[in-house]
Amino acid sequence: MTAFVSASGSADAATITRRGTFNVTVTILSPSTIPKATLFTLRASVIVNGTQTRQTEAATQLVAKTKDTQIVTISVPYLWKLEQPVNSKASLTIGVSATTSNQQPLFNEATRTFAVTLPAHGATTSVATSLRL
Repeated sequence: MTAFVSASGSADAATITRRGTFNVTVTILSPSTIPKATLFTLRASVIVNGTQTRQTEAATQLVAKTKDTQIVTISVPYLWKLEQPVNSKASLTIGVSATTSNQQPLFNEATRTFAVTLPAHGATTSVATSLRL
């Protein structure tokens, strides 16, 4: 009998599928020395480890600074085929950086990484955090 192999390299019978979305609400705290209309690059990535593979999904969003404290939501959809046993945690990394009007990076960047419980299939998971530039 031939086993069918998925893209991750595991037999289909030994995998489970997880599909969903992480909605990450980020409060960006920026000093008044960063002018309004400065572009912020917001990045979010989610990593989950299977027994043999690592799967990553990421999203990036550009937003213009409107005030010193502003709230932005970024969505990270995912579709993973994971080998069993499934790791019960995923690693979520959120980052924000500021760039000048001509897209030159400023030396302002903040990143936060934390563990989140791996959601059930079909779930939308909301996460909130803050980052200070």
